[in-house]
Amino acid sequence: MEVTEFIFENQRKAPFKGWHGKLRPRDPPPFCQTDGLNGSVALPKAAPPPLGWVWTTPGGAWSADVEWNAGGGGCDPEAGWAYAGEFGEGVWHFPPADRDAVRRRRHR
Repeated sequence: MEVTEFIFENQRKAPFKGWHGKLRPRDPPPFCQTDGLNGSVALPKAAPPPLGWVWTTPGGAWSADVEWNAGGGGCDPEAGWAYAGEFGEGVWHFPPADRDAVRRRRHR
């Protein structure tokens, strides 16, 4: 049996500065689970797998999931980013629109 763990990286666009991980108080953390909880400010390092399990990636390293469908809207096929106007809108898509202020990508 194979189990895949996912973590999401979240960023916000600042006028004249571009994309960054400094988010607003009500935004999800820079890195979090699918539900936006249990977050951190950096991509977690790989922990040892449970007894009897093995990582399928070298050293348990995270990598951007460029095949993520982002709820049907697709993602950037090179970097894995999907875009929306705000967090919580539930409408993630690619390519980005001028009005998009947030983006996220899934790591596996």
